[in-house]
Amino acid sequence: MKNFIVQHSLILLPILLLTYANIVLKWQVNRMPSIAETAGILDYIWTMAKNFWVITVALAAAFSGVAWSVALKNFDISYAYPFVSLSFLFVTLAGVIFLKEDFSWMAFCGLLFIIIGVSLTARSGV
Repeated sequence: MKNFIVQHSLILLPILLLTYANIVLKWQVNRMPSIAETAGILDYIWTMAKNFWVITVALAAAFSGVAWSVALKNFDISYAYPFVSLSFLFVTLAGVIFLKEDFSWMAFCGLLFIIIGVSLTARSGV
């Protein structure tokens, strides 16, 4: 069982890192002036590039790629990839919790179908 948890954490880590990246990027973009309020697109990009939180987003995304490579080394892609759809669940819930975004019953049903799909795929042993 311990080996199962350790191995599957290799799949979960990149998903969690990308969830972090999406939520933090949205948070920072909401706090920044629009492109129209800056000296132009290059100024906007430069402002983003020197933002500490945006730098952590880039690092999380890069490390997520490395972690995903390790996961693919240990699992068939046909088994591992459906778990990536859990990012829809994590990002949506994190958006509701941390960014105070709206959540509807329709979104709940969609996320429920994702969870069912991932569960069926995991149980199928594909």
